[in-house]
Amino acid sequence: LHLVEAAVRDGVGRVMHAGSANAYAPTAVPPDENAPLFPGSRGYYLGSKILQEIYAAECCRTSGMMLQTLRLGSVYGPGQHGGALAAMVRA
Repeated sequence: LHLVEAAVRDGVGRVMHAGSANAYAPTAVPPDENAPLFPGSRGYYLGSKILQEIYAAECCRTSGMMLQTLRLGSVYGPGQHGGALAAMVRA
């Protein structure tokens, strides 16, 4: 929240926000950027991610700054050894 406020204050033109693909409400079809959001699991974490999006969107809207939110799924990085994606990478 402080980062978005600082970007507005300093006149940054665009903010890229990393969200979570798990924030989408469960549906039978793949979601798109207009799909409803709902933290169906891990409520506190996903709820906080959705609130970050709402806050950033409102802050950017009222200041005229562009916001781009990426709702990432299956993120994998160095040092990650557990989980389904790690098992697929090892295979």
